[in-house]
Amino acid sequence: MEFSLYLNPQTPGPEHDTRVIQDTIDAAVFADRNGFRSICLTEHHFSNYNTYADPFVFGSHLAAKLEHAWIVLTVATLPLHHPMRFAEQVNLLDQLTGGRLVVGIGAGGSSIEFDGIGRPLDTRHAALSRHLDLARQGWAMRMGDPPLHWSTATDSGTVHSRIMPSPLSEGGPLLARACLSEESTVAAGKEGLALLMGRFGPEHAARQLDVYRESLNAAGYDSEHVGRCLDWSGLAKMIYVAEDDDAARAEVEPLVESYIQAANYSRSADRAEAAVARTGRDAEQDSGMLHEKNDYLDRAVIHGGPTRVAEQLAEYEAIGLGHMMLWFSWGFMDHPTVMNSMRLFVERVVPAYRELTGDRNGVAVS
Repeated sequence: MEFSLYLNPQTPGPEHDTRVIQDTIDAAVFADRNGFRSICLTEHHFSNYNTYADPFVFGSHLAAKLEHAWIVLTVATLPLHHPMRFAEQVNLLDQLTGGRLVVGIGAGGSSIEFDGIGRPLDTRHAALSRHLDLARQGWAMRMGDPPLHWSTATDSGTVHSRIMPSPLSEGGPLLARACLSEESTVAAGKEGLALLMGRFGPEHAARQLDVYRESLNAAGYDSEHVGRCLDWSGLAKMIYVAEDDDAARAEVEPLVESYIQAANYSRSADRAEAAVARTGRDAEQDSGMLHEKNDYLDRAVIHGGPTRVAEQLAEYEAIGLGHMMLWFSWGFMDHPTVMNSMRLFVERVVPAYRELTGDRNGVAVS
């Protein structure tokens, strides 16, 4: 199993934005130099939930600083994007990263974000499919092709030539999809997209992976594409590493409470994720379910001393998960605390994990 750094930092207020953005850059560079596979960038607008907001602009800045790590968009909220601008931005970021790019997409769900951008929330799933189809049509255009006349519920236009620039990766970067429900998981496999899962426990994650593998294999893609999709399919987890288990529990609880406040205000997908984890019902039916601190501590957050954290990671390696996206900065955590947790992970968790599993992938201890 390989590990990536998931970046979605909360900010206490506008006077802290500059510091939080610089701290986030520092964490990304540290992860790159210490063997993390990729840097995962999210997209959230108009709240304190994600300070940098725009993963394309922030990813372009990071591209010049990263020596080894890939950039993974986890995820771009495609219904909020102009489909042809999205196609251009993907290709440019692919060029700037040297082809080290995976592009995750999702439907989103925060009314704050959709209201702010001026897009309808209730048609977001249809918009996701439509915008992806149009972006693919744009990527496929070649010089001399007939013009592409396109329209969505909110925009329309004509592309007279190719998307510029071309992608660096042959065929463009791998696409992935954020999925909570079984329906969306099946769709991801059918469409040949890598799977990006929520903060689920090992049993739930194993079932979702099985559904995805079955759908991906049934779709008839060649073995190279299937392998690439499975290689980048992963699961996100908040993480907190302390010197020992007791310290971790005492320190993590107030951070979870702060995070819940930020998630509630931003109307993030956390409620839908919790509903799916608890009931298995469709996320849309239970999106009003209240957050509970114990649910986060049991399901969403890996926390403890180095040995306990390594044991929790090994539970996911045992189900065949190949990629875990670790979220170190959350709940308005200060930067020294974030970096201490990351250093403990690199220096003590990874060796303990390797001893437990014999897995030589993941983070290289510097």
